[in-house]
Amino acid sequence: MTEQQAGWYVEQPGQPKPKKGKALGIIALVLGVIGLALSWIPFVNYAAFVPIFAGIVLGIIALVRAKGGRGPKVFSIIAIIVSTVALLIAVMWVFLIAAIVTEVNDHLGSGTITQENGDKPFYTGTEEDEENTKGVAEEESSATEEQQETTGEEKQETIEVVIAELNQECATKWFTFTVNSLTTASSYDNTTSAEGSFSARDGNILVIANITITNTTNTPQPFGTFDWFVHDDASSSYVWAMDPRSVKMMPEEFTLAAGETANYDVVVEIAGNLRNAHLTYVEQDNNGEALAEYKIPIY
Repeated sequence: MTEQQAGWYVEQPGQPKPKKGKALGIIALVLGVIGLALSWIPFVNYAAFVPIFAGIVLGIIALVRAKGGRGPKVFSIIAIIVSTVALLIAVMWVFLIAAIVTEVNDHLGSGTITQENGDKPFYTGTEEDEENTKGVAEEESSATEEQQETTGEEKQETIEVVIAELNQECATKWFTFTVNSLTTASSYDNTTSAEGSFSARDGNILVIANITITNTTNTPQPFGTFDWFVHDDASSSYVWAMDPRSVKMMPEEFTLAAGETANYDVVVEIAGNLRNAHLTYVEQDNNGEALAEYKIPIY
């Protein structure tokens, strides 16, 4: 009986062994390349994790089989490297997208409102909204009493409220100012510059006040539109003065030298149906705390 008749197969000298497992390494490499291509695309990169992990797992299996002589190593090694790079890129995009979403949510949650042409927003919020937005507390003219537990004494905090009139000189801690004129109009026409002419938007009107300011201290002091707004006592609605569009309009912030006097227009765009309104100036200390309010009736 020969060896072939007995069911035995005798390998002939020099005959190569068949390469098994090569297909598994190629499949792992293809999956890794697909994952790498998807990992660069925002949001689509989440779907890339499926071929990435499949490429890594199949690549490891193919590499183990290759070490046992059941296929080449090159495809499995390349598949593992490509899949690992794709995994790092996909994870990077996940963290980056999460950071962007968090930043957007924080911004929207802050209540920040913007309007065209850099105008400050119109609010119809509560006193707490005003305090968070500008640091200016709308308080009643009557005193607010607070119990001081540490001393057992009552502390009375009062913000002075001055109802001023046109052409009345108002003396603050650092300045004197006079509202020379106060008008409402549908448009603002600055004759010194064509760029300073503009109109109120539909349903709105412009409050235009010409103001003279003098620094009464012996040191330079900041001043600007950041302390001017129109307030409606009836509804607690208020709107800040507009950003300057010409040299005639008061800058948002500027410095007056000791004893220096300046003259500017303060322009506020308000709703056309706003009533019981005042042009208001809030005097603040160095910590942003309100000391006094000067209110000039508009109607």
